[in-house]
Amino acid sequence: MTWRAGKLLGAALLLALAAWIGRGLDAAGSATSGAGADEPVARALRPLGPVKAILSAVLWTDLMRSQRAGDGERIASLARALLSIHPDLDSVREHLAYQLIVSEARRAPDRERHGLLITRGLEILDDGLELGDAGRIHAATGRLLYDRRERDPWFPRAVELAFGATPEELAIEHLRLAPSADPLESMILASLLVERGVRRLVTDVETVPARRDLEEAVAVLGRSEVGPEDRESVLQPLQVLLELAESGEDPRPHDPYRERWSTERRRELIEPEEP
Repeated sequence: MTWRAGKLLGAALLLALAAWIGRGLDAAGSATSGAGADEPVARALRPLGPVKAILSAVLWTDLMRSQRAGDGERIASLARALLSIHPDLDSVREHLAYQLIVSEARRAPDRERHGLLITRGLEILDDGLELGDAGRIHAATGRLLYDRRERDPWFPRAVELAFGATPEELAIEHLRLAPSADPLESMILASLLVERGVRRLVTDVETVPARRDLEEAVAVLGRSEVGPEDRESVLQPLQVLLELAESGEDPRPHDPYRERWSTERRRELIEPEEP
């Protein structure tokens, strides 16, 4: 193959990739002219029209290359640039956030860079609340917060430093705003409410807020297609402790999460190998 033929083939492949990424380009353009108009890349590219599709292909190719190289900081920059051009690509937004928070953070050489990748990934999702399907983004964020707080021992502290709240509290707030009928999000939200209620009982014996958490968990599960056995398994830990506390018995020795969340057990289960 001659140099000229190779160059033409490369251009054709780039245009094909641009066409694939550029599906829904008109919708993305209209979204960019609205909520995302203040983002610098979108503002600079608005006059270019269809050129955005080609630039998207270039950014996407560079992003894939950076992922293979494990360059987390460059991935974060390219991801936000790509989503500035196409702010309504929620599936891409979720994928890129997951790559930063899970794949790249796992390879971070120290806690500082790990925390930066966590922050950038969650910020990418936060951007989507105004630029895309807010309900879908709330659900994805809540699921990710719930999952990573158990699997990544550095994750909770990174979230608290960046956002001033625990992953559990943030997950509750996001899942409250997610589509309420989805069984998965309902189960996760109810589980988090039950866990918070248990914590309130075993730390300060606060029965009134714990009762509110239980009532909200019951309501959440009642709005979705969660079976009675699953519903009972989620609610039971808090129900049992509330009965003890309201009957005058100290609930603290009966903490169902004590072994699960002990420091040594947590480290044994989920602490990753040092880079």
